[in-house]
Amino acid sequence: RTAVQQVLLNLISNAMRYADKPDGRVLVELAEVGDAYRLSVQDNGPGISSTDAARIFEPFFTTGGSGNDASQHGIGLATVKRLVAA
Repeated sequence: RTAVQQVLLNLISNAMRYADKPDGRVLVELAEVGDAYRLSVQDNGPGISSTDAARIFEPFFTTGGSGNDASQHGIGLATVKRLVAA
């Protein structure tokens, strides 16, 4: 339960942090798939460039986007990857 909460917190906070529209939206869906669940988080933000896509789950990697500042450490998505893989 705590891991799912952390995953959601990291994904939703990233979506909100990098929102570049006044009507920024985050959609969270949960679907039952057989004996498991599929959780998805989507937003209408700027997206991730194809150049950065391969690296976004690496620890300490940041995109340098508009939401990036000294408080960003680049560990949120790396944490998501670690928790989901566990």
